[in-house]
Amino acid sequence: MCQVFASQDPDIYSSVTRSVRLDGFSTSIRLEALFWSILDQIAEQEGMSTPRFISTLYGEVLERRGEVGNFTSLLRVTCAVHIERQQGISQLPRPSRTWVSERPKLGRLVPVTWRSKRSCAPSRRDLARAVIG
Repeated sequence: MCQVFASQDPDIYSSVTRSVRLDGFSTSIRLEALFWSILDQIAEQEGMSTPRFISTLYGEVLERRGEVGNFTSLLRVTCAVHIERQQGISQLPRPSRTWVSERPKLGRLVPVTWRSKRSCAPSRRDLARAVIG
């Protein structure tokens, strides 16, 4: 199964940085090339340039919420929503508001010795041992 994803052209997930003007300030946004391609399509459908679309989206979010959190994540989710609508997919499952607003309560963290020096990531069991409540 992973071969479908692992065999992708590296160009589509290479990072691309573009300069845009948000709320009167020049800034840079770094996204994967595929997301820029999707944002270009969305902007074209909206009848505007990509920088103008991004600036408009930023302004609307700022007006609605008073702040814009992780804007690059918002842009990626905008791309996913666009694909959902384009393909007629009913909305993908969304995390509940309760889940999003809750912060996990961690106990005291203790040093952990990993099972293997060759392992690049700890096992779930090792992670569970790392947190003492």
